[in-house]
Amino acid sequence: MKACRPLPIRHTPETSIRILDPFNTISTFQDDFKAHGAVERVLPMKPAERAPESTEPIDSMTINKQDFTQKFGKVERVHANVAYKPSTAPFNGVTTMQRDFPARVCLRREASFKPVHKYAPSDVMFETQTTAQMEYRSWPVHRRESPAWATRGQYVPSKSAFSAISSYHDDYVEPKSVVRAKPIRPQAPEMSITSGDHKASFANGTTHNSAYVQWTNASPAKSFKVQSQYEPPIAKFEAQSTFRSHYTGKYVPPARICKPSLKDYAADELTKPMNAGTSYLEAFTGEKPKPCPASKIDKSATLKVTKAGHTLVTQDA
Repeated sequence: MKACRPLPIRHTPETSIRILDPFNTISTFQDDFKAHGAVERVLPMKPAERAPESTEPIDSMTINKQDFTQKFGKVERVHANVAYKPSTAPFNGVTTMQRDFPARVCLRREASFKPVHKYAPSDVMFETQTTAQMEYRSWPVHRRESPAWATRGQYVPSKSAFSAISSYHDDYVEPKSVVRAKPIRPQAPEMSITSGDHKASFANGTTHNSAYVQWTNASPAKSFKVQSQYEPPIAKFEAQSTFRSHYTGKYVPPARICKPSLKDYAADELTKPMNAGTSYLEAFTGEKPKPCPASKIDKSATLKVTKAGHTLVTQDA
């Protein structure tokens, strides 16, 4: 198997080539087409558009407003605006169809020409058997028998031990000596990068460079475009826009503060305590809870606290 595979080419320090000359990265396209220097873009011949400046305010009249002709005059009410008054009469539940098609109460019903037939029950018992039940006869269906070749015999297990040897093992003969087939593909010769003991430098020249030699004493083509130099404008730059020039605002003094000052109140009103009374407290007519006597403890009295509550004890007691 080793003889069939060609030997790989591996670079070793003895066979590798060290390029001393610098690599020329300039292509043929770069040699033929030199970049033009000091060439500016061609300016457009179309003159620059300048927005018309106006000192008058914007006219809100449009062409639609000028050409529009009002076809109808002022719409007036035909009926006066009368307040709705509910009716006191009872509700009439008769619809328009009931009013147009009244019922014929006094109309006599037409007599029927069909003779009067009174139902007479039969004394005979009801027969539940139908004609289909009487005429129906069941066909005998015989069991389908399988042919002899489709019948399967009863399985009889073998009494001998299972043999794992197949007919392939019996017929196979193992060869004593095997000769490997030779490959048909020819072997590749051994390649060498070096040519003897001399290490040649890498040739970066191509057939195109050798066939097309560079011209000597040839001047590059001159550009026919006129080179223009930028000149800044002399006039002062106007930062005012068209909207600012048309819009004229009016000065309006700031609104006064509606918050009353403290000077409007007297000194007594500012020092008065806050009134905690509310409309709910004034309108409440139920029984109000009695205040706890411990809230107004005299300095001479003492407060005795127990599990049941607190008790106020005075010196008189």
